[in-house]
This record gives sequence, C-alpha cells and structure tokens, in this order.
Amino acid sequence: MATTVTTGKSATFTYDSVAGTAQITTWTADESASPETIETLGGTAVLSATKERNIECEFLFDGDVATSGGFYGACKAAFDDGGTGNLTADINGADFTGQGIVSALSTPVPADGAVTCSATFTLSSWVYTAPTAP
Repeated sequence: MATTVTTGKSATFTYDSVAGTAQITTWTADESASPETIETLGGTAVLSATKERNIECEFLFDGDVATSGGFYGACKAAFDDGGTGNLTADINGADFTGQGIVSALSTPVPADGAVTCSATFTLSSWVYTAPTAP
C-alpha cells in the first residue's frame, strides 16, 4: 500500500474581515454523527442523524493582535464574539475550507519552550479537496 507524506501545513482563519495565517503543527479533521433513534416492536429505528464536523489545529502562538494578521488574534476575536468565520487550510495540496465557530481555544505556556496553541473549530460545512498525484 502506498503512503502519502504531507509537509508544509498552513491555515488561515478569517473573521470580521481580519485574516490570520499560521504554520500549523497538527491538524485533525473529525466528522461524527449523532443518530436519533426510537424503539419499535422490531427493534430500533433510526429517525435521523445530526452530523458534526470539527477541526482541531495546533500552531505556534503568534500574538493576540488580530489587526496584524495573527491567527490566534483572529480566533480569539471570533471566540469572544461568538461569531462565524471562514477556515481554510492548505496541507501540501490537500485543501480544507469551511465556515463555522471557534468552539475552543487554549494557550498552554511552558516555562522552557515555545508556546503552542490549540483551536477547535465546529464547522457548519466543509469542503475537502484531495491532493493530486505528481
């Protein structure tokens, strides 16, 4: 089986016409469904399923200044306001684009190393474009 190695990951989050771009260290796209079921005489019937799309990315802290193009600043502004923004990512030819909210934002500060932040986006929709073979 062939393995595809991807390098060069960057993400841009745009909120309220302010865009921040970061070099990301980890990118996790997760889709899940929560089915609504009822018990019937013959067992269980699925009525519908609510799909949730989350993306979590870790990136180096680039300051809390949304006006200077900081990824963290754009995420923080959206989180504080509860507003919807646009997320795009280029992962060496594989592209994700989606619209949603920043549902979590963390900034652990180690005493002896670089600050790596984590942002979780809950998206109402996303489009994934697979990388093309060279």
